[in-house]
This record gives sequence, structure tokens and C-alpha cells, in this order.
Amino acid sequence: MSDRVANLLRFGDCELDLASREFRRAGELVSIEPRVFALLVFLYEQRHRAVDKDEIQGAVWKGTIVSDTAMTRAIMKARRAVGDSPEKQAFIRTVHGHGYQFVATPLVDVESGKDPDVAAGSKSHLPRFFAVVVMLVLGVFIAVLWPASAPDEAVHIAVMPVQNTTGDAEYDWTRLGLMGLANDLIE
Repeated sequence: MSDRVANLLRFGDCELDLASREFRRAGELVSIEPRVFALLVFLYEQRHRAVDKDEIQGAVWKGTIVSDTAMTRAIMKARRAVGDSPEKQAFIRTVHGHGYQFVATPLVDVESGKDPDVAAGSKSHLPRFFAVVVMLVLGVFIAVLWPASAPDEAVHIAVMPVQNTTGDAEYDWTRLGLMGLANDLIE
């Protein structure tokens, strides 16, 4: 679990209290299994991306191999706890052929009054924004302003794939490439 300022994660009418390991919906305490609680916390923490079933299994079941049925059942229980269903995926969205993504918008942190991403210590998107701006300016410079040696020679720009070789989930955006990065910044 990532470090955070607060022990209370809020979304919709739900609260996950990490200190007491309690789940509340509409202010009422809801009894859920420890694995379902861990699943909700993991999906919440990874809400910026879709996570595959292997990641979920590793994070929630910690090395214990479980069947797809057991995972599906845990997802079903988590959906039921938050008031979701397979048809109404307001909190947990199925990403067919891949896994799941937590899609609810987190509410302002109750204890600190900060945005939960800021409270969780997430980094600013400013460096990524500047990287995109620099790449766009460089592309315009090369394509328009760079003097070609001969007028009939075409200017070619190669965009190479970017890979995350750090193993750090913070840099998973690299798999999306320039267009995915620009799309993330716009959203």
C-alpha cells in the first residue's frame, strides 16, 4: 500500500477506513471479507489505470494462486458492497480480456482537506506536460524551420517506442507512448 496522509478513502457514498479496516456505505458499517476489503483498497490505489488479473492476484492474494472463479466472486462481492453490478459499473469497470479498473472519482480527503491524489503523495503532471511541449516544439522546428539540404528532400521524423524498464508503476504511462501521454494530460 502506498503512503498516505489520511487513513480514509472516500468515493461515492462509500468510505474505506484503513486504520480500522472498516467499510461504510451511506454512513452504515458494511461487513465485508478481508480479501474484498484488500481488493477495494488495491483497485482504489490503482485507479489511474486498468489492472490485470495477475496483478490483482499478486496484490490481494499475495502469492496464493486462486481460480478465476474465486477472483470473479471477490469482484462480485466488492461490487455489491459499493452498490455496483456488472451492468452498472459506476465504481469497478470490467476491462474485457484484461482485468478491472476502479473508475469512481475520489472525494476530497476528510482529514487533510486535500485531493486524495495529493494526500497520497502523487507527483505533479507538470514534468510530463513540459516533456510533451518540448517534443512538440522540437517536432515543429524539425519539420518546418530546419533548412533542408535540397528542396526535394523530405524531412523524416522517427518516433521510437518508449518502454518502462524501471519496474516502477509510476512510469507505466510510457507504454501509451506520446499520444497516450498527451491524452492523459488532457483528461
